[in-house]
Amino acid sequence: MTEEIKDNAPEKPCIMVVSAIFLVAFLFYCKSISFEFLNWDDDPLITNNPLTKSFSLSNIFQLFIPGSIKEEMLYIPLTYLSFAIENIFSGPNAKLTHAINCLLHACNAVLLFLFLDKLKIKNYLAIAAVLIFILHPIVPETVCWGMGRKDLLSTAFALMTLMSYNCYLNSDKKLSLILTFVFFLLASLSKPSLIILPGLLVALHFYIKGFQKDKLLTKNHLIQAGCFAGLMILIFCLNMNENGQENLLVKPDAGLRILAIPYMITNWILRFTLIKPVNPFYMWPPLNMNTLLPYCLGPLLIVLSIFMLYKKKQMQALLFLSLTLLSFVPAVLVVIQYRNFISADRYGYFPLCFISVAVLIIADQLVSKKEIIIGLSSLVIIFCAVKSWQQSAVWKDSISLWEATLEMSPDNPFARQNLGAQYMNEDTQKGINLLKEGLTKTPDNFYAFQSLGAAYQEIGEHKKSIPIYLKGIQVKDDYAGLWINLGIAYLELRNYDKAEESLIAAYKLDPNNLKVAVSLAAVYENKKQYQKALAQATRATKLDPLSSKAWTRKA
Repeated sequence: MTEEIKDNAPEKPCIMVVSAIFLVAFLFYCKSISFEFLNWDDDPLITNNPLTKSFSLSNIFQLFIPGSIKEEMLYIPLTYLSFAIENIFSGPNAKLTHAINCLLHACNAVLLFLFLDKLKIKNYLAIAAVLIFILHPIVPETVCWGMGRKDLLSTAFALMTLMSYNCYLNSDKKLSLILTFVFFLLASLSKPSLIILPGLLVALHFYIKGFQKDKLLTKNHLIQAGCFAGLMILIFCLNMNENGQENLLVKPDAGLRILAIPYMITNWILRFTLIKPVNPFYMWPPLNMNTLLPYCLGPLLIVLSIFMLYKKKQMQALLFLSLTLLSFVPAVLVVIQYRNFISADRYGYFPLCFISVAVLIIADQLVSKKEIIIGLSSLVIIFCAVKSWQQSAVWKDSISLWEATLEMSPDNPFARQNLGAQYMNEDTQKGINLLKEGLTKTPDNFYAFQSLGAAYQEIGEHKKSIPIYLKGIQVKDDYAGLWINLGIAYLELRNYDKAEESLIAAYKLDPNNLKVAVSLAAVYENKKQYQKALAQATRATKLDPLSSKAWTRKA
């Protein structure tokens, strides 16, 4: 163990400090308990998810089958299991979901403090780092958004993984090593981006044990590496499904996407240092050398920081900078995926555990006066609290969310169509006008055609919706949602042949869609093909045994 660790050994964590950290984290965000579910993932994946609406062995089994949740690109069964457990008490309930998110954030703050204490970080630096983690403006997205649960849960298990492995390194207890594997698996089943955890454990190992060439390839190390590799391969394979791929709107050239990595890294540095304001939705920048070249300064700054820390033997700061960079690997991989955004604040939630610690340790070494560090960090914490309080209000409902997004990114088609869809619940014409405006700006956005067509159907204008759906199908003919809505429009107009044709096309693209089965049953019933109608209605009840529409149609 290094001399640096011994010199900085603090007292055992005070129960009062731990309690205060928990209360600050919970009370600061408890206003989010009154927030609504949002039309961004919350509605389809929480409130209208048949597998979490009721807690049953059959549904729990389905949660652990890859691809069982339509529109979900990730394999996150533990996250959905947490929603299913919630629904035992009250059904989908925004208040309960947000309250649990607040509790998880408070628990993560406590776990981070205990982890820093185990690593002998100076007490005042640890407290400051934890308060920044609690109050930083990138945090509200994770805490105040229902589907932020996956980042909260995965971070909790990730911190437990690090603490267990730290205990193993210092005590050589086999139970601690077993718990490390268990917590790693739980973290990865909450969010697969935590597949990078073994890399963080390697960095922690070298920090605690030092770099010993003669002990690098021992039998125990090879067995541990094999176990971690096996779990990583398992998690990777479980996430090899194509759910949600049809919703991806942006597919830039692979070479240009690689060029965006320096842009994204620099953008994250600016957000972490509070220079750049946060945004619920980060669009892709113009991808060319002229716009992206200046952003190479971010990666260059990181490389220089690593070199200087290593040269000056600042091992604590180097450890936490390494943990930050390793935990950021999944955020960088978004560039490689075909996503319609380049970044999201929630991707910084876990790395935020470490970056403020690295910065504070460096500042402490440079200034070497405790009072100055406490004063400066207090100012930063107050500034974070003000900005975070303002950002929290953005997530109170769907209209606030998308209005704020459009204010920062006026050309964002995703925000425009989601805001238009939400306006339909309150001001129909305003919603239709906004959706039309969105289509003029992005005529290749197939999802916008679906939203506008659905808006007309909602006010009974089924005839007007049909040409809109057909134009959307011309843009993307393999998107089931357009075919489903087109079939339902024809059904409402009693054009049963066209309805059947459209719904069968939807069935080929999405055979497990409840709406397709129910609508086809209605089509066949009206065509007096009762055996076919009964078969589709029966299929609907099997797809969702709790669906009243399915049982009504069968009856």
